[in-house]
Amino acid sequence: MEKILEKFTSYEMFAYFIPGLTFMLILWYLTNFYCPDLSLSFIKSHAVLNITAFFVFSYISGLIIHELSELLQKLIDKLLGGMPSYCFLSDNSKIIKSDSERKNYKEMAKQKFGIDMKSNLCMSSDLFFQCMLEYLRTNTMASGLEPLNHNYGMCRGLMTVAALYVLIFMTTKLTLQIPINWYAVSISVLIMLIFVRRTRRFGESYVKRTIRFGYQKYKEETEK
Repeated sequence: MEKILEKFTSYEMFAYFIPGLTFMLILWYLTNFYCPDLSLSFIKSHAVLNITAFFVFSYISGLIIHELSELLQKLIDKLLGGMPSYCFLSDNSKIIKSDSERKNYKEMAKQKFGIDMKSNLCMSSDLFFQCMLEYLRTNTMASGLEPLNHNYGMCRGLMTVAALYVLIFMTTKLTLQIPINWYAVSISVLIMLIFVRRTRRFGESYVKRTIRFGYQKYKEETEK
């Protein structure tokens, strides 16, 4: 058990388990509402075993939701102009607005990592971000950035949970032969849009702080 807990990282807690648990709790509530006999029998028979299974399935659901969230994120990023790590060095970037700051990062990318920003800026920007992140992690300087990454993964997962429940509520007439609950659909859409925004904000903050902190450490390193 201790070995399992050691492997269970904080990112897995936020990005996998919490979205999975949220999905399973709502699913359990809906089962209790539409099929109360089934829900009660789940709790009454072998309660400890079933509750343990519930948490295990929550984690498994979280893994599936995380995979789905990557696909949904790609679609959203296309609509919003690309992932934050792809567009922070572009001239119209909302993440890095200073031209002189962007110039400094491009110079560092070439000098430190050998990345030429003149060709395929989007891919080069993402590569620079990944190299910067690895540079900080290798030198054990990235711990302060991890909460942003955790929140990014959690919000992305919860965004996907909301999207899944939009789909579930929209198909109840076909699957359960009950009318569509448009109130539940509207709430799910609203929650999804909120987490779309939160995911984007955490992603932008993660990229900006990583680049700025990495550049600061690089300057300190070169000035010694």
